[in-house]
Amino acid sequence: MAVDEETLGIVWAETTRLVPFDGSDVAKQRLQAVIGRLVDHARALGSTANFARPAPLPGIAPAPGGQQAEAMRQAVEAATTAGQFNGVNLPRRAVLWEVTATGDPRETDMPLPRWATWIKRGLATRTTDFKIEGDTTGRVFRLYESDAEPALDATSYVSGFTRSGVPATTKAAGYLSGPWILGGVATLLFFWMVLTLGWTGRTVTQARDLMNGTPPEYSAQVAQGLLKMCGASQQPSDAAQPAFLAVCTGPGAPDPAGRNDAGVQQAMKACLTSQKDAPSALRTSPFCRLAWRKAADQANSSEMTTLPRPFGSFFLAIAGWAAKPSGPTASISIALPMMGFVISIALLCIALGYGAKGRLFGIWISPQNRVSLARMQVSLWTIVVLGAYAALALFNIGQLAEPIRDFYVSHPVGSEIPQAFPDMPAMILAALGIAVASPMVSTLIKGYSGGLNINLQDRAQVADQSGIGRFVNPLADGNLEARSGPAQASLADLFTGETESDKNEVDIARLQNVVLTFILVCSYAALLLGFAREIAPETIVKALETNAALFPSLPDPGGTFTTLLAASHATYLVAKRAAVQPAANPQ
Repeated sequence: MAVDEETLGIVWAETTRLVPFDGSDVAKQRLQAVIGRLVDHARALGSTANFARPAPLPGIAPAPGGQQAEAMRQAVEAATTAGQFNGVNLPRRAVLWEVTATGDPRETDMPLPRWATWIKRGLATRTTDFKIEGDTTGRVFRLYESDAEPALDATSYVSGFTRSGVPATTKAAGYLSGPWILGGVATLLFFWMVLTLGWTGRTVTQARDLMNGTPPEYSAQVAQGLLKMCGASQQPSDAAQPAFLAVCTGPGAPDPAGRNDAGVQQAMKACLTSQKDAPSALRTSPFCRLAWRKAADQANSSEMTTLPRPFGSFFLAIAGWAAKPSGPTASISIALPMMGFVISIALLCIALGYGAKGRLFGIWISPQNRVSLARMQVSLWTIVVLGAYAALALFNIGQLAEPIRDFYVSHPVGSEIPQAFPDMPAMILAALGIAVASPMVSTLIKGYSGGLNINLQDRAQVADQSGIGRFVNPLADGNLEARSGPAQASLADLFTGETESDKNEVDIARLQNVVLTFILVCSYAALLLGFAREIAPETIVKALETNAALFPSLPDPGGTFTTLLAASHATYLVAKRAAVQPAANPQ
């Protein structure tokens, strides 16, 4: 029976540098036959990921190594056909391990895996010694063979030479390692944005209260500051009617007789009221916008934190930067804090993936050691939607914390408790549901790829405690591609097929899904940023009049948005089902 080139490449990679101590070609060929049979058995179970990566075979003789490769081919073909080599049965499990001068397995540099410890109990039925070609240190590797069936949670072949079947040693990452540094930065950024957003929401409420005369001591300070600003560049023409800057005159400004503390405070209160069907004075009056800016500055001062002076100043330096009104409209923006919140969650995901898989996009790597399209989609939607939701909720909490407390104290009849947490639009819930459900359906399709299999050994794979599986990944059976480690994962996996037959081909359905996902995610992120920027004073005051949250809901992207997402996922899943075909069942 002809053996495929991948199996031969694995055997060549496992054995090419090993030389029998007695120089016997037969011993070398038996080693190749043993490994070839175990590789063939692993392939029947679904994966050869725990063997060495296939090496290219040398050309036909007289090319260097050509005769050895041909001899190996014949030995492996005989092994896979008859299960024997030179009339002697081949083992069901084998271990190739370095031994000491006393013949004991050497474990100083690398401990013997639990499923290979049988070689220390004298259970081997046959042993053969090998050395490494060109090695001058005298190292000896002994091949232990056994006819016993390996345990259900064990590997059939272990090599201390190529580390096949040896679980990767996980060294605890130090606190100054990359994952810990990224995680620490993400945590600091997260709590920084929590403080910033909460304080910004509290500042706008306090600014409205100051313009409304509460608390009176600080409201008087705002009025005095306005008087000083409005008359700063001119000398009063007479004591009763000081001259004001042009910006402090006109609609909403106090009349000349009211250019005093009481008059300015009365004018500030009037700025908060608006006539029916008329634009707010905070939009049309330069004085009202100046008064709002002054009230916001006072609300965003260290003395309003009620903390001791050094701590209040420090807190304000950290959390007060987003609460400063800007531009001619005296508006505020929480777009940057929202971005910071989203970035902090993204950095946390990167840190977790880096720590678990050793790759910056490790959170996207599936158990098959491929970059998973489904994982990418779920993580992107989680980062953008939930990050923005948390940012808006924190702002609302800062804005409504005092009104909610006052509600519980007064219990006004016929009113409802202010709601700080925004609603989630149905279309966004549908989008999140599609993003989460798609991986589940994808997993079912992968599970179907192996067809009907009554091999009872497969049942133990799910409960595998070895850390590497018995040459098979429970999520990578059938005709799906499985790789030996996360280092082999690539971002190109997002665009290529998942099966052995199309792993090197661009999958148009996946390409469409990736492109549309990024378009929708980026578009909704842009909508969120626009939603959170340039918040005008009249918008804030209007919300506070009824104790309503400034952000009662996330923006609704509309039905077309969700329809596009659903259609893209449906196309991808249908194409995937067509590509991942079940194995034929023998009749």
